[in-house]
Amino acid sequence: MGKEQRDAAPDPRGILNATLIAADGSPTNFTSWKMTGNAGGNHLVEPVRGTYNEGGLHAEHLGWHLPGFGDNDWESGAPTDGFAGADARFYRTVVQLNMPQDYDANLAFQLSTEKKAKLRAQLYVNGYQFAKTLPYISNETTFPVFPGILDYNGNNTIGLSVWAMDEAGGRVDVAWKVMGVHRSAFDPSSI
Repeated sequence: MGKEQRDAAPDPRGILNATLIAADGSPTNFTSWKMTGNAGGNHLVEPVRGTYNEGGLHAEHLGWHLPGFGDNDWESGAPTDGFAGADARFYRTVVQLNMPQDYDANLAFQLSTEKKAKLRAQLYVNGYQFAKTLPYISNETTFPVFPGILDYNGNNTIGLSVWAMDEAGGRVDVAWKVMGVHRSAFDPSSI
C-alpha cells in the first residue's frame, strides 16, 4: 500500500539478486535462472485480479487458486492432516454460504499452526490471495475477508498453499471466525 505514491523513482519489484549455496557451504555449479512468469503470460488467465495477485508458486502458474479450476482428479486431503518433509502442497475446497437477508456478518479466516513451524501458508479466497502467514516470523493468525470477496449466498472457492521449509513438514488448521453479526439493510449481493 502506497509503494508507488511518491515523486522519487519507484522501487523495482521481483528478484534482484540471489545466491545458491550447497548445504555443506561449498560452491554450486548453478549458472542461470528460468523464470516462468504468471499464469497465461501476457494474456492473463484472470485479468480482474491482475499480476500482483500471484507469486511464483506452481499452483498459481496453473490457476489452481481460481474458481472453476477442475480438481476432480486430485487426491483428497486436508491441511489439518499435515505432511512430512520439506515439500509444498496445495489444498482447495468449495464452501457454500447461505447468509440470511438483513444480516451483515464480518467473517475472517483463522490459520493456526505450531508457533515455530518453518512453513509459509497462503490463503486464497475466490481466487484472491488474501492471507499469508509465516509462523516462525510473525504471530498473525486472523485474516478478515471483506464483503465483495466472499459470496454470502453462493459458492466460495478456498485455496491454501502450504510450503514446509524443513523436514518437520507442515500442518495448518483453517477455521472460520465470525468477527461480528449485525442486523442491517446491507445487501452483500449488491457489491
